[in-house]
Amino acid sequence: MYIARNARTGQGRAADVAARLGWTKFQFDRLFNEAMNTICSAAFRAFCAVLGITSYDWIWSPDIFWDRITSITPAGGQEVYGLQVEPSRNFVASGVIADCPVSA
Repeated sequence: MYIARNARTGQGRAADVAARLGWTKFQFDRLFNEAMNTICSAAFRAFCAVLGITSYDWIWSPDIFWDRITSITPAGGQEVYGLQVEPSRNFVASGVIADCPVSA
């Protein structure tokens, strides 16, 4: 969350990188404030490249397909459990990358 916190203040390493990429404040805010909903993969990739971040290189793999969810159909209520797998809190469930921030 280091980058997101700096995005809100407009200060620090994230803002410096955005400036080096030639982004306007609007572009910078859009990228980080809306990152939880939508992110421009080209912009994120450029940002990671400038910062030298390689931990997200797997995202650009041709083995990963990104599809937009167009609809959700309720399947009824069921009892579920929240799990957290260190270090990223993400895990694969039935072939889907899932995120659940609750510790078990």
